[in-house]
Amino acid sequence: MRPVIITGISPDGLGADAARAISKHDPKLLILASRSESSISEVIAAIRASSSSTTNIKPLLLDLSSQDSVRKAAAQVLDMTSVVDVLINNAGVMMTPEFKATPEGVEWHFGINHLGHFLFTNLIIPTLLKAPIGARIVNVSSNAHRATGVNFEDVNFQVC
Repeated sequence: MRPVIITGISPDGLGADAARAISKHDPKLLILASRSESSISEVIAAIRASSSSTTNIKPLLLDLSSQDSVRKAAAQVLDMTSVVDVLINNAGVMMTPEFKATPEGVEWHFGINHLGHFLFTNLIIPTLLKAPIGARIVNVSSNAHRATGVNFEDVNFQVC
């Protein structure tokens, strides 16, 4: 297995479970992304403690609510590897109690769950296109999208 990136790494989350499972197949490189350095470190320590895998695991600070952070993280990926075979867009937020906006002024849920991953994926496309047997992009989501569609005319909920 070749290089894999997983976003949304937290110790008790799906991203950590995916990282543990993938590490057992000894990918050439496993990049674990989160906005929390401590979350990444905890997951890496758990993987190291529970297996004899010698997988090269790299942390990647990635705050999908900030397009500046997304751009910096994508640049780091391009420095780390020229090829990515699997990208798992797992990070996301849900049901914050109050309206919150990204630094760019976009509603937080839409900015993180949609725009952040869209930008990150597009910025690392050169590495995905070099995958020898075709890259895989996995977008993890919940059933929340079934409750309502996206109002593209009012993504910041200015008119309710």
